[in-house]
Amino acid sequence: MDTLLRELNARLDELESNVEFIATATSLRPRLGAILNWGVGGDVVRLAQSFLDTKSSRAENLYAALLLRALAAFERFARQFVDDTVGRVVAHAGSFDSLAQRVRDRNIVLTGRLLASLEEPREHLVIDPGLLAKNLSSCVTGNRSFQLNAAAFAAVVVSGSPTVIERALRNLDIENWWDAVGNVASLQQLLGTAGPRATGTAAAERLKELWRSRNLIAHAGDGETVVTESDVRDAIRFVRTLAIALEQAISARLR
Repeated sequence: MDTLLRELNARLDELESNVEFIATATSLRPRLGAILNWGVGGDVVRLAQSFLDTKSSRAENLYAALLLRALAAFERFARQFVDDTVGRVVAHAGSFDSLAQRVRDRNIVLTGRLLASLEEPREHLVIDPGLLAKNLSSCVTGNRSFQLNAAAFAAVVVSGSPTVIERALRNLDIENWWDAVGNVASLQQLLGTAGPRATGTAAAERLKELWRSRNLIAHAGDGETVVTESDVRDAIRFVRTLAIALEQAISARLR
């Protein structure tokens, strides 16, 4: 799981650098003319003049793109997180007979759905039909060396919205975990809340709000969604902290 968090943090670090660059460029542009040596001439001056003349560009559009990237990074983390959690559920159960009936049933149903999607493959998923069939055949009563199809459980994560993550974890018989997420001190501090219940509820609402903004931007919803530098920075801080809290909460559940 540490690998997943490191990968997410690396992606978010890069996006924060992009935010810093846009903010610096936006502040520098109106001041650049006063500090340039216009006598140098040539390509350098032409490039600087072109930069100064791009007055119609809007930083909000660039920030909106970075917000989408930040939420895409979280969605990727959530999908990988569910995949990893399947392995933990298997280890926690020890044998196929010890698995919750819901998990057994969902393994069959979700594998079937993933195999059916081969006719219209999803661009972001790589499917190995042979491996799916092999794993499914191992899931029989009495088998201690069984393998669930983690890819089928992870494929449920089609967004990073709270309802989708809840559904994905419910398939693994993991429910009522928002309070555990809200029990993480760093998340309480970030959201300015007190207590697990209030923090868990606020975290879910914040994630829902971010995904609503994401959908409005991505699908060109009615009314302009203006994204500022602080919006992107706040979103990055939130998903970074939420990912850590989610990992801690589910890890504690499956010990």
